[in-house]
Amino acid sequence: MRSVVEGGLSQAGAADLFNRLPKTVAKWAKRFRAGGVAGLPDRSSRPHSSPSQTRQPRAPPSRPCAGSAKPASRSEPRSRSRRLPSSAFYAAWGLNRIRDLEALEPERRYERENPSKSFTTTSKKLGRFQRVGHGITCDPSAPNKSRGAGWGFVHVCIDDHSRLAFSEIKPDETADSAVPFLKAAVAYYKSIGVTVTRVMADNGSCDQSFAFRDACRDTWSAQQNNVLPNRTGVERVREIAMSLPLEGVCVLDLSNVLAGPFCGYNLARLGAEVIKIENPKGGDLARHLGADPTMAQRLFGLSFVAVNACKQSIAIDLKSPEGRDVFLRLVDQADVLLENFRPKVLERLGLGYAVLAKRNPGLIYCAISGFGQEGPWANRPAYDQIVQGLSGAMSVTGDHRSAPLRTGFPISDTMAGITAAFAISAALVAQRLTGRGRFIDVSLLESTLAAMGWVVSNHLNAGILPEPMGNENFTAAPSGTFKTKTGPLNISANEQKQFEKLCELIGRPDLLSEERFGERHTRKLHRAALSDEINKSLKSKSAEEWEEVFNAAGVPAGCVLSVQDALQQPQLVERRFVERLPLEPAERQQLRVTRPGFLLDEGFPEPSVPPLLGADTATWLERLGYTRAQIDQMADRGVVRVP
Repeated sequence: MRSVVEGGLSQAGAADLFNRLPKTVAKWAKRFRAGGVAGLPDRSSRPHSSPSQTRQPRAPPSRPCAGSAKPASRSEPRSRSRRLPSSAFYAAWGLNRIRDLEALEPERRYERENPSKSFTTTSKKLGRFQRVGHGITCDPSAPNKSRGAGWGFVHVCIDDHSRLAFSEIKPDETADSAVPFLKAAVAYYKSIGVTVTRVMADNGSCDQSFAFRDACRDTWSAQQNNVLPNRTGVERVREIAMSLPLEGVCVLDLSNVLAGPFCGYNLARLGAEVIKIENPKGGDLARHLGADPTMAQRLFGLSFVAVNACKQSIAIDLKSPEGRDVFLRLVDQADVLLENFRPKVLERLGLGYAVLAKRNPGLIYCAISGFGQEGPWANRPAYDQIVQGLSGAMSVTGDHRSAPLRTGFPISDTMAGITAAFAISAALVAQRLTGRGRFIDVSLLESTLAAMGWVVSNHLNAGILPEPMGNENFTAAPSGTFKTKTGPLNISANEQKQFEKLCELIGRPDLLSEERFGERHTRKLHRAALSDEINKSLKSKSAEEWEEVFNAAGVPAGCVLSVQDALQQPQLVERRFVERLPLEPAERQQLRVTRPGFLLDEGFPEPSVPPLLGADTATWLERLGYTRAQIDQMADRGVVRVP
């Protein structure tokens, strides 16, 4: 600066000599003239004037307490400070906005209690450049664009406990890059002693691809084959969880047999961690049920297998003080409790909703029972068949000669399980927003009647007494089961255009001109006569032939299949409705289950084998702070069961 200000060096020459911008040299020269060397150091960037700056904070006015306020004495001098307007008064206490009055949404963090529990993968697009810009070279005339340099994609995998990350730069975000990166990440963490057991992937197209999903399944299936046969359920349920809807939700499942376990199974397949709480002496009754007596003797009945995959098992005696203490510690960590005891059973054990909600205000407590927690029938025992009869479902099943009939599967239990799963899922949404739990009361009787909506509505609103109609559809005709050359065929020509096409296909256009069959309402009145005419024409072909002909023409039709034949249909095979459970090294029998009746865009992870009774007791008790010696002592006294 002395060379410029005192030595006669031009500002342009100084800029060129010291590789600086001319305006920077001019700024420093101005500072040197004003303050000498002391004026050259960096200064605060704060502006000299801020006309619209925020006012200096002042102590908020005192908030009056009930019973403490008293009128000022006339002899006391009045305060000369200006009174705050009401808006400023409330703002001083943080009460001027509705959002400040509402409960804050709980913080959501993908953080696990130990390494290998969960890993997160993602990828980001980064622009490449071929040269540095003038911000570094201080040469504004030099080109600073890098057109055509392309892009790089950084793929990252992060341990959700330690935040230790592994990354690689790949040429794109396709499955061709994501799959090798996943394998490299698994290998890297393995080299430092961490086993990747669960991955939460991003929502990119590569993460949703079938190739990435298959790579995940292959990786974890290979690891499962190396696990010892007596592995715990915690190890058993570690699978790829690609952002499943209920990931991170902990469910304590105290239910037995079907309604509750079916609910828990659906929650588990959606990503929830479902822990069965079972009686050490025999466990879930369904362990003893099923068509294979040998499996039932081993407490692994096929009825149990059907709805208990993907779960863990802890065996505790809830009637003992120590068992209740273990259970209460589990409740502290749970999001949902599911039970299907008779009303007030847990309450008599000191474990009712009022007690548990005090310990865990965010707990969602779902109780499934035959008739609900209140009412004159509340304490009556109930099974599915009892409820089918009391609901009226049996009265409309079969025909006038065979009714009342029970349905071929336990529909009341099943509907209650679906109802409970739906209600719990809805309550979890509110829990995440408000942090508040709730009590859910599910009744088998009401769940069954709710599913009979059309029949019930016709009676309530039109005064029609529902009747058994066998295989006929009370809403339309011809709509029911008909006889072909080889067997029964269901046809539903519910619309006028479908009926007209049906008559054309079976070679009976004359039916359209008959007064009895020309209009929808009259066809219902003469459905028996119409069915006889159609059955005569259907005798010319097999059920399979007619099925193909009708469906091709837009007339809904389908053969009547056995369960065995239905499960072998290409439609179900292609959509992988039946899933194989991982084969245990000691087992020879391959077990299979059905997935929920819907698909997610990312697909369901491979289901894990249902747990042995108490398979996870020791693991969870150690997590809760019990020593191995304490666990062994409780096992010896029958408080818990450890395999």
